[in-house]
Amino acid sequence: MRRHAFTLALILLLGLPGVGLAAENAWFGFDVSAETEGVNILNPTVRSLTIEGIDRDSPAAARGLQKGDQIIEVQGIRVAGSKASALEDAVPAKPGLPLHLKIRRGSTPPFAVTLIGVAEPGGG
Repeated sequence: MRRHAFTLALILLLGLPGVGLAAENAWFGFDVSAETEGVNILNPTVRSLTIEGIDRDSPAAARGLQKGDQIIEVQGIRVAGSKASALEDAVPAKPGLPLHLKIRRGSTPPFAVTLIGVAEPGGG
């Protein structure tokens, strides 16, 4: 089991900083750490995603996401046991499109959050 910290866009796009990121790509404004398993580092099995940071004035901040929130679904796909590529394919790439998440916060029941991606401030 490994733990990695990436921006959500980077873990889901499986890219390196600056690779495949253009001004027209959707930005949601939060960082996650991913717990993964398996030996395939290019497309690991994801065990969990935890929000590690929220950017001020971001779609994530506007919808009330918090550090420590667990992302348990991305676009209706259960995170635990999913391949990173399946999550990558589910995330909208263009601003203006919705990203549907299911969040677990502490002991409260899971709840749905929809974020609308925007162009990254500063042009990505």
